[in-house]
Amino acid sequence: MLKGIVSLGFLLFALPSFAATTTYKIDPSVSKVAWVGKKITGQHNGTIGVKSGKVEFEGEKMKGGEFVLDVQSITVLDLTDPKLNGDLTGHLKSDDFFSAEKFPEATFKAVKAAQKAGGVTELTGPLTIKGITVKEVTLPLKISKTGDKFVASGKAKLDRTKWDIKYRSGKFFPSLGDKLIHDQFELEFDLKGSKS
Repeated sequence: MLKGIVSLGFLLFALPSFAATTTYKIDPSVSKVAWVGKKITGQHNGTIGVKSGKVEFEGEKMKGGEFVLDVQSITVLDLTDPKLNGDLTGHLKSDDFFSAEKFPEATFKAVKAAQKAGGVTELTGPLTIKGITVKEVTLPLKISKTGDKFVASGKAKLDRTKWDIKYRSGKFFPSLGDKLIHDQFELEFDLKGSKS
């Protein structure tokens, strides 16, 4: 009997301990995603609103997360002329780019998380834009957590043609000259929230 108790005690001691999973809700009112798109003759930048989302921690480590972007809220920040700004904003919402009316949301869901140096967590999972899902997109986010609050920030470069955004892409339209728009665009995440 004593031998059995000792064996059971050893087994319980040897089992790994698992920290509880804690969920934090992203606050859309203080979170944002900035974008930068580049072309031969310059670049444009703006923002996309965050509609909803959450992140999950296991102890102090980020375990996963998901969020929804409001594609219809896309803005242009670098053009101060109202007409030029309106024209570009409308074009970005059109079928040449994000088809905002047909596909008003973009979604990301992390299916794995890898801890990297400097407090960075690489979240990898499907990103859906224009109804097209690319299964393995990696977003490197630096996480800081204080009490019931969290902040996650980071940048990712994406190839727009994977989501059928081909307008003035050199891959599909040769000889564009200075009208070419680069395929890669950059998203910069600034996500904030609190324990739900």
